[in-house]
Amino acid sequence: MLPDMRGKKAPPQKTDENSEKFFRQHILSFPSVESHYCRKKSEYKYLDSSLTIKTMYKLYKLECEKISSKPVCFEKYRRVFREYKLTFHKPKKDFCKTCEVHKNTEGNDDQNNSHGDHLKRKEAARQCRDEDKETARQDTSVLAFNFDLQSVLNTPKGAAGPLFYVRKLAVYNITTYNLGNSDATCYLWDETEGKRGSVEISTCIYNFIMNKPEIRHVRMMSDNCAGQQKNVTFSIMCLHLLKVHPVLEVIDHKFFESGHTQMECDSIHGKIEQKSKNIPIYTPEGWAQVIRTARSNPRPYDVTYLLHDDFIDFNQSKKSVFQDESGQKLKFRNAVWLHYEKSAPETIFFKNSYNGTSYTKCTLKKLRGRPVIISEPAKLYSSRIPISNAKKKDLKKLCVELVIPKVNHDYYDNLPTSKLARDNLPEPDQLEESDYSE
Repeated sequence: MLPDMRGKKAPPQKTDENSEKFFRQHILSFPSVESHYCRKKSEYKYLDSSLTIKTMYKLYKLECEKISSKPVCFEKYRRVFREYKLTFHKPKKDFCKTCEVHKNTEGNDDQNNSHGDHLKRKEAARQCRDEDKETARQDTSVLAFNFDLQSVLNTPKGAAGPLFYVRKLAVYNITTYNLGNSDATCYLWDETEGKRGSVEISTCIYNFIMNKPEIRHVRMMSDNCAGQQKNVTFSIMCLHLLKVHPVLEVIDHKFFESGHTQMECDSIHGKIEQKSKNIPIYTPEGWAQVIRTARSNPRPYDVTYLLHDDFIDFNQSKKSVFQDESGQKLKFRNAVWLHYEKSAPETIFFKNSYNGTSYTKCTLKKLRGRPVIISEPAKLYSSRIPISNAKKKDLKKLCVELVIPKVNHDYYDNLPTSKLARDNLPEPDQLEESDYSE
């Protein structure tokens, strides 16, 4: 009797071992990183935000053509992709959790009233912005502007397939928009020159205002990012600015309502992204050229490129807090308006309402209650910040393959490296309320 061969033949749709190994290796060939700012431990790793699963599959099919191999179907590729706990990094945009919750639930009277107050604060913030704009246009001694940090500009950038398989250099851009005359200034630096925290943001705004020696009153607006400008470090910068600026007397810093922080800077960033859409960019200077040509009317955007020794350490009072007269610590989270005066050094006046008329006074003190005298800040960095050996290896590989033109090779040759450097996602563009430390 012949042996029973039923069930011994592999199903025709089953992927052979070599093909299975090849497409799994392709999925893992894209560099992934952990998120170093997640409050909760995450099992996911993140791929470049410029990638999609469809782009990856398209690149996979091109690789199959090179070796005359039949590709697996898209559904199988996507299913295995999910097995590896991979996802794509999407920078946080303006997303109002309060409005979304209200829209998707049938709230009671208290919840409806709370949401109504939220919308009133949104409108009040925009009215403040419009009033500042009108004042600045009529009075040249008033500087009114808003500022925002753009999503990370990954470099090099282009349509070439090899660019998707490598770690890229992060380039940062913070934009200021002058409400009085519509001028815009972009401060640009790469990850070897500085990070994108409160000290770097403070330095950019400090330089922007110091370059206007005739200004007596500053009125600025921003989002509520605690890690960037709604903190002690940025406040110390404002107080130091009042001390050293020749004529500046008052600084007002107002914050848009959380979830509704759309501003003119967002339009500028949109124009930069649109201008760069079909242009290969190989270095930070390439981004500077794109930014300068992104607008012609009324004037091109101004670009200032910063090096590591340009950043100033305003975080000199790490163990200091702002306290009110009863000894309570200033809760930056609740403040919508911060007010500084040259006549009141080491003091913040704040309001929790856009329409309120009175300020609460807080003084900078050590944690044990002793007053603090703000001293001359020092340089933040003594040398460039190294990148990981793996990232430089990837970038050098692009140079060898001439994906990056020879004229740019010196820039990549001189990038500093360290075995201790890690590849992480950049910080989020805006922190959630739970990320505030008070």
